[in-house]
Amino acid sequence: MAPNIKKPRSLHTPWPPTDHLLTAQPVTGWDDWWSLQRSFKRCDAWDIIYYNFGTYNPEEVNWYLREWVGCHDVDLDGKNYRFGVLPNGQPMQIYIPTDDWLPPGPNQVAARGTAIEILRDAVASRLAFKVGTLELGAHDLLGVASAIASGKITVIHRPCLGWMAQYNSGTANQLLVPFARMPPLGVRALMVHEAVHAAMDMDKIPLTMQESEALAYVGQALYLRRNGDDIGNTLVQPPFSENPRNFLAWTGIFQFAARIARDIDLGRPVSDADLIGLGLSISVAPAYENEGAPINDGV
Repeated sequence: MAPNIKKPRSLHTPWPPTDHLLTAQPVTGWDDWWSLQRSFKRCDAWDIIYYNFGTYNPEEVNWYLREWVGCHDVDLDGKNYRFGVLPNGQPMQIYIPTDDWLPPGPNQVAARGTAIEILRDAVASRLAFKVGTLELGAHDLLGVASAIASGKITVIHRPCLGWMAQYNSGTANQLLVPFARMPPLGVRALMVHEAVHAAMDMDKIPLTMQESEALAYVGQALYLRRNGDDIGNTLVQPPFSENPRNFLAWTGIFQFAARIARDIDLGRPVSDADLIGLGLSISVAPAYENEGAPINDGV
């Protein structure tokens, strides 16, 4: 069986790729896209495929593999070309991007539209609060939605993130989301969390890592609460017996954020002890151990 092949309407240029090039990697029949993913610690094997060929279409990938890489061997099911050696006996070459390079994702347009829809919904669009010296202003999240719509913030579709989301500040201004269609409430709340980071970036608010995450967790907790859920009910995994530090840190983050959100909604003063507890919980969470302050330099 011969692989299905389709020549792209417009060829990916330049070839070989030069921007964000980490290395030209020799490959043989012992290699595949997934072994390259593991070797270079990429979230998704398609990162490397897209960097090389600029497409998510498997038939177009097969065309590039045959015509540009020189593949002639096929995999066991006969559907795709696989790496091997060139006629002169030399290994083939696949190009690996730098760690900071990201592709748009397989459904970027849909992901972008969904992200805007979430930020413009009845709850997120009205989210505004102040805790201590930290504040999310009225219409801040609508401003993030407008920045996405205008292209100032790039939404990247990253299915490999699972249920997580991520905002990259600095020169990137990227919002990474795992969904293309409207996701469950918990994932929407995580995106709101990242959008709070984006709002602080847009407003050029200098924050420590602890301040930045505390503000985002309170925003996440309020979004959940006003949609009928409670972040304080989140089940922390793994259990205490397997990772005590991680369990205590995340239990603290969720419980303190829930209490702060409750006080805000009830119109009560936010407890300084709860703010301190939230900050300390974030500080000891292994996930934030090597996290630095965000680069909130504007969008």
